[in-house]
Amino acid sequence: MEFKTKKHFSHNMQVQYNLNYITNTSVTKFLGLIIDDTLTWNQHILQLTKKMTTACYALRFVKHSLPLQTLKIIYHVYVHSIMCYGIIFWGTSTDANKVFVLQKKNGK
Repeated sequence: MEFKTKKHFSHNMQVQYNLNYITNTSVTKFLGLIIDDTLTWNQHILQLTKKMTTACYALRFVKHSLPLQTLKIIYHVYVHSIMCYGIIFWGTSTDANKVFVLQKKNGK
């Protein structure tokens, strides 16, 4: 049984619209999702973990002064909502585990 190695192709395609060339990029943000040219989702997950870390820090800061029900509402608004957005796309990425570990760590 032979295993084929994964080949990376580089195409220098020039796309033109209304006499203007559209530049190629390796990463772009579309509808709140950061998409790279290899669909690894690394940049998106990095941004997501930064947002979640900030939100979880804020929750830890106020958890002793707010009732549990209010904390749950804040969690769903600031952590759960950003984590779930686009999960159907990036959720199977190899780096997705970082997001889920962060969620469980801060869910205590």
